[in-house]
Amino acid sequence: MLTPHNEQIRYEFSHAFNQYRIRQGRPAVVFDWRVSGGTSELRKLTFDRFSAKVQSGSEDSGIGVDLFFGGGDYEHGLLARGIFTRRGDREIHVPLTMPIDIPPAFLNQVYPSQKIGSSDLYHSRRRWLGVALSSFGLVYNRDVLR
Repeated sequence: MLTPHNEQIRYEFSHAFNQYRIRQGRPAVVFDWRVSGGTSELRKLTFDRFSAKVQSGSEDSGIGVDLFFGGGDYEHGLLARGIFTRRGDREIHVPLTMPIDIPPAFLNQVYPSQKIGSSDLYHSRRRWLGVALSSFGLVYNRDVLR
């Protein structure tokens, strides 16, 4: 799983996910976190890996990653569009994400609205789903500011 998140966030999500699985009578899973930069760098890495596979003529469609966990609707929207790359003299569209089949009633239960403010909570064709809301703040040194 590709992620830009720190160890604390990875622990909280994997722990909560496995607690949910156990309550469902299912075994816990082991998370293989791949952390190598921020969301933009991971998106670029994903694009580059898929492009290289296509250019090499590989028929295998994967890059060894099952989930991309992190980032907002902008980055995931770019991933959902896929990429255009060249194989020989042909330009090829390569999808990078697959739609998730979620019953509409369940989707409406989890997401009463598709948007929060102007941001999407999930992709219209379900190529990505938001799983967390974050807040960001500024920290400053009052002495230096003066």
